[in-house]
Amino acid sequence: MIEIGLGLVAIFSAVAIAAGLTDGLVPFPLGSGMIVSAALLGVALIGRGLYRWVRLRRGRSHELRSTGLAMSMAGVTLVVALALPALSEPLNLIKVAGFPLGLYAMGQGALIVFAVLLFVFAGWQSRVDDADEQ
Repeated sequence: MIEIGLGLVAIFSAVAIAAGLTDGLVPFPLGSGMIVSAALLGVALIGRGLYRWVRLRRGRSHELRSTGLAMSMAGVTLVVALALPALSEPLNLIKVAGFPLGLYAMGQGALIVFAVLLFVFAGWQSRVDDADEQ
């Protein structure tokens, strides 16, 4: 599907610009917000392409719902993984037990969010599986 290819191009472009691999080929400076936006656009395009691929390929609702749920959880994980480092500097101004909050949020908060996401995913997936058996 064309969406998957375009999504990969957007993600690889965002990574190349963020890593400084463009060597002045981009004629204007891009801020971190634009790079994150390009990465999220790439994820959205890949998700849409996978959604269409599953729908056309199999046509069964269980796989479609399972893939949609997995892509949603991957999107939330990506947002958390990108948002916490971007917010670490402002959060470091607040101290918790003598440690900067940004450090604590990166070290503990992300792990807690990811663990909660795993349990939420397992619960929602069991609902999808139970609805399919009936």
